Amino acid sequence: MKAANDTDLETTVHWHGLQLDNRFDGTHYTQDPIEPGDTFGYGISFPDPGVYWYHPHIRQDHGQEGRVQREVTPGRSSGRHRR
Repeated sequence: MKAANDTDLETTVHWHGLQLDNRFDGTHYTQDPIEPGDTFGYGISFPDPGVYWYHPHIRQDHGQEGRVQREVTPGRSSGRHRR
């Protein structure tokens, strides 16, 4: 996923519900901010059906969040098995 910062302040994208490399976590401890006018490629995937959400982390504007819904595809396995 490529994030483009079209704002006037630096920012990152912080994800919830995903297991991902620390460098894609989007906090000021793990990632340099995306400067205005720049982009950043997040190496993420949504292996399991469900709803995941994200929000800006360095620039924490209230109400700025989004959701990704990964639906079950009939006839396809997510590749993960839980016990």
